Amino acid sequence: MEKELEEYALLDSQEKEIASKKALLRTKITEDLVAKGEKGAVTPFGRFSISELKTWTYTKAFAVKEKAFKASIKELSDEVKALKATEESTGDATFESRPSLSFSAIKI
Repeated sequence: MEKELEEYALLDSQEKEIASKKALLRTKITEDLVAKGEKGAVTPFGRFSISELKTWTYTKAFAVKEKAFKASIKELSDEVKALKATEESTGDATFESRPSLSFSAIKI
């Protein structure tokens, strides 16, 4: 069991490192392809494609309505949370439990 725990911790650390490296590579590859005017690249490892992602900017009138809607949603969400808490505390709601593993790496 000790070996599995050590392997899990190692993989967790590597996963974070790999995600960080991938993000840096994604940025560099994107910049390089765009600079060359290319839409992608086909390699023995797979196909890389550049796509356009839109970022929308809305009017102030929209922002006011959105803020009001979000406030309404939060209010309704709070009501739902309160109803859930009531059912949980009265025993009307039921639950199932199952084992779940969590891991916290030691900061070195």
